[in-house]
Amino acid sequence: MSDSTHKVPIGKTIVIITQVITTSDQLNQSLEDLLWYTQHDDLKRLVGLDVEKHYSSSISSTSSIEKVSAVMLCCGNYCLIIQLLHMDSNASCYLSKFLQLEGLTFVGVQIQHCLKALDRDYGIKCRNALDLDLATSGRSERGEAKREAVIACIYLAVRPLFLYDILRACILAV
Repeated sequence: MSDSTHKVPIGKTIVIITQVITTSDQLNQSLEDLLWYTQHDDLKRLVGLDVEKHYSSSISSTSSIEKVSAVMLCCGNYCLIIQLLHMDSNASCYLSKFLQLEGLTFVGVQIQHCLKALDRDYGIKCRNALDLDLATSGRSERGEAKREAVIACIYLAVRPLFLYDILRACILAV
């Protein structure tokens, strides 16, 4: 296990393997690893997605500027924390290609906000996204999407991939 990989225990029986990605080369390999997990996990093809934003103040105005600084992707017990803010343009290409894979569905709470920010800041788009907030509230247009969301919610509850908590645990472990 490299120094960018952390094992984060959640409770007594679950260990989340979390990898912090800081270079394009790491990202390319880690996305291949994550794709392997999507094909060998209990609930295939669902990937949790969340973002962290960086806020900086502008000298010429009193408002702050926000930009996506990190993208978190999880499948099963495997998570990637991609520190996108300081990476080269190859990272955006790799991540964009991954998020465009036809067979994957990216899930998250208010995921549309995350995807809008990724598009605005890096031109990264996602092919299949499922907002758990909308899907479980009955506002989903497709019954199948609601069923998938309920399964994903159960999945996330049984295998706790609360991305913010994992990120915080990794930061504390460093």
